[in-house]
This record gives sequence, structure tokens and C-alpha cells, in this order.
Amino acid sequence: MKAFALAAWALLLTAQVQAGNWFLIDLQGQRPNRSAFLAEFDRVQRRLDDSVDPSRPPPPGQPLPMVHRLQVIAVHESVERADTTQFIVELRCAAGQARLAQVTAWGRNGKAQPQPPMDWAPVGQGWLDAARLIACDEPRWRAALEADRKGGRPVALGAIGLLPFGEHVIGTQLSDAVWSQLWVDGQRPAYANEGTPADLERRKREGQALLAQGAARLEQEAEDQKALMEITERFNARLARMQTKVVQAFQGLAGRTEDGVVKALGAPASMTRSSGQTRMVYEEEGLRSGVVQTPVAVLNGHGAVIGQSTQMQVQTQREVCQRILLLKPIGSKPEPRVYDFQSVCR
Repeated sequence: MKAFALAAWALLLTAQVQAGNWFLIDLQGQRPNRSAFLAEFDRVQRRLDDSVDPSRPPPPGQPLPMVHRLQVIAVHESVERADTTQFIVELRCAAGQARLAQVTAWGRNGKAQPQPPMDWAPVGQGWLDAARLIACDEPRWRAALEADRKGGRPVALGAIGLLPFGEHVIGTQLSDAVWSQLWVDGQRPAYANEGTPADLERRKREGQALLAQGAARLEQEAEDQKALMEITERFNARLARMQTKVVQAFQGLAGRTEDGVVKALGAPASMTRSSGQTRMVYEEEGLRSGVVQTPVAVLNGHGAVIGQSTQMQVQTQREVCQRILLLKPIGSKPEPRVYDFQSVCR
């Protein structure tokens, strides 16, 4: 953290606040073995936590457990290490936990090498704590960013351990920026020249394409999770207004696939598909009791009818109920999922 503080003050003296998408969040090590960590702050994504059990939704009013995801890039000085390391960091904000869902080392020969991920663990101090601040406490750093834009220097951001680093892309350009702004006193390792210039350019394009595909995949996953979450919230909100029997019949089914519904309820009585929508019908029989008024003759002392009255009686009737689940594709996934229901009794 001492190295980070010194670099922070150096940048404070020279840097203007830029509308960039990277924060410098940590500096580690001493020359010639330094590492700079940068987080992409404007693309934080959210998804449902894998620990959520679809059959046991949270009580009404309680938010669904979410996981926040962002990208962190580490640039390394040592020739013994990769040029950059890409981390896909996931955080459970309420629990104060983080994991490294994906780790990729990019060598100075332009090749990518996947690294072992890290399972859920307490956040602790260092760059993961700064990533937690970005993902979980956006109002705090947004307020600091706005104050610094008005003041013209990243003072408020620097006070919470974040420094704007401008608009840079993943790979050599981000590495170039770190070397030109932070490590002007260092000796940059040479890049391996494996192949012709055309080979190097091709590998560079392939690497950039892989990064773009990965980013697009993460964005699509986040959009799919958002769509599924919205469907689940609407389903549960409507279900909360229903009678107990209906709640018991449909609880925990929002977002399930056909196979998921069958595992929970068994095979349906009928199933139809039309215009991109699936209709799964379940039937149940039972007895329905109710109090009814029945006419009763009023007799005189001689047994003659002199009028009519009513009396309350409990009657039991056979009842057949159809529990209907409606499914359609949600987000980019082609497999239909439960998004609505109907309940009809006769």
C-alpha cells in the first residue's frame, strides 16, 4: 500500500480526471518485480447467486441473493511473469466474499494461458477489497468521482484507494499505459518475436477476438440473469396474491425448464407447444366444502305448510383443478422456462 500511496500522489500532481473506464486499485512489489492492478469500473454485472434454490424462494420482500462480477487486469514488471493477468472477479457483497471465476495469463509472446480459479473466500485487504468497493458500494465511489470531476483532480477517489486511469483496452495498450505512467524508471522486458510480423499480427487479432468474445459472453450471461430475475419477481409477486392452495402448487417453479418442472411435479396431464410458448397442464381432484343456504318449509302445528325459511348447511362437492404453467424462452437461451401460471377449478 505504501507503493500505491506514492504513485497516487505522483498521479495527483499530473493527472486530470478522465471519463475513462479503469481505476488503478493497487500496486504491489518493488522494482523489478512490481505489479499494477486495474479494475474496469463501468461494466460491473449482476447475476443470481448459484446458492439460490429455485424450489425455496426467499420470503416476500427479501431480495434475491446476487453475485456482482467485474474484470481486473494486473500488469507485471518481472520478466519471469506474464505480461498481464486477466481476472474475472465475483463478489457476494453481503457476505464479504470473493472468488476468481476465471484467470488468464497473457505472455509476452501474445499467447494466453488459463490459470487455476480461486473458490469463495473472505475478501480481506488489498486489490480484492478495492474490487469489492467498486462492485458493492457504487454510490460511494460515484460521489467521489463526481466531486473530483468538479474539482479537476482525483483527490476524493485517491482518499478511498481508487485512481482514474483513462480509457484503455485490455492487452498491450493497458500494459503500455502502466509502463509509460508508472514505471518510467523500469526496464521493460522484450516481447518474444515468435514468427513473422504477419504471425504476430494474427495472434494479436486472435487474442483480441478471444477477449471480445469473453466480454460479450459475460455481458450476455448478465442480461440473461437479469431477465430471469425479473420474470421470477413478477411470478412471485402475482403468486403472493393467490390462495394458499395455488401458492403451494406453483411456489418455486418460476424460471424452471420443462425438465425442471417434471422433476418437481412429475409428468403433466397434457402439454402443448404453439407460437414459441409451452403450456403444461396438471390436474388434481379433491373435495370442496362450503356452507350453503337451503330452503326449509315452515309448518304449523297440524303439519301444514304455512311459509318458507332457509337454513345453513355444509355441503361437500367433488372439484377438479387445472394448474397450468406457461413457458417461453427467456433472454438468449432457447430452452423455454416458466414465466406465468393459470389456475382453473370446476
